[in-house]
Amino acid sequence: MEKIPFHFSPTVPGSVDLYRWDWHGRIIKDLTLSSAEADRLRVAQMTLNVSKVAIIAEDGGEHFILNFQGNNKVTLNGIGSGKSMRTKRISHLPLGHYTKMRFYIKEEASYLSDIREERRINGLTPVEFEFDNALEISGGESPEFVLRFNFVPFKSKSIADYFKNWRFFQRPKAKWTF
Repeated sequence: MEKIPFHFSPTVPGSVDLYRWDWHGRIIKDLTLSSAEADRLRVAQMTLNVSKVAIIAEDGGEHFILNFQGNNKVTLNGIGSGKSMRTKRISHLPLGHYTKMRFYIKEEASYLSDIREERRINGLTPVEFEFDNALEISGGESPEFVLRFNFVPFKSKSIADYFKNWRFFQRPKAKWTF
């Protein structure tokens, strides 16, 4: 019996691989969403208390895909974190082209900036994201969709920041000085 080596290759968003197909041979669409306001605020992660989710068509029509009752905190992570959201609700939309996704939020919402500083979102009732490539529903796609948010990645500390607090690098203090 001959051994066949298997080499694992990680999946890259938007790449052509076997992991993007469902059990019926239909392509699972990988959607990337971005927001100019999130880029301006240097958002790396958002925590939203969502009440409704809508998708906006090219002609401006708003189609609600989710209505939540009670508290529903949703954490939106950037592409750099490797986390994404999966949904099967988008496939129930009418056929056509869609350009934006809108999250209606309740009172509790916050985001983490790229320097890991938490800030509250005030006065911004709908949070709106644009699809990087317009979403087209033609009826033949998989009911499952992958949503990835194009946020700014977290800034990592420099190597010097890790060594600042070590005793090895601090100067000894003289005990008896005059």
